Amino acid sequence: MEDVRKVLRTLQSAAAGAVATASESAAVSDSSNSALAAGDPAMLDQLRKSLAAFDAATISLRKLPIARLRRDALPPARQLAAALLDWWRRPSAQQEQQLEAAQAAAARSCAYLGCANLGGSGGPAAGQGEGSMRCRCGGQMGGV
Repeated sequence: MEDVRKVLRTLQSAAAGAVATASESAAVSDSSNSALAAGDPAMLDQLRKSLAAFDAATISLRKLPIARLRRDALPPARQLAAALLDWWRRPSAQQEQQLEAAQAAAARSCAYLGCANLGGSGGPAAGQGEGSMRCRCGGQMGGV
């Protein structure tokens, strides 16, 4: 049963983090340059409402007996998970995630994600860096 409580706490933490990040980015940027695209304020509002309902149902996860956890906590958890998934699937979030992935890939010396030579020399364009050194693993590191 502790696994269920751990999953619920993780869901709560992820949703709270998404709300906090969205609130900070909305406060920092002006309306023309906001990360919240048209339609996103409604999604953010739904996420906030779902988080509030979940918080009210699960004031203390450790103290809830299993029957009450199933009855009171799982329905708002499902609603919160759906709202969080909608938030993560919005187009502006996907663009942010693609940009982060591209920046991370550009900083690597090797395109192979399992490469142990993460900090090796060589630049983002596979020919830049100290002596234009590239990783020699060629994606053959197998399970590293």
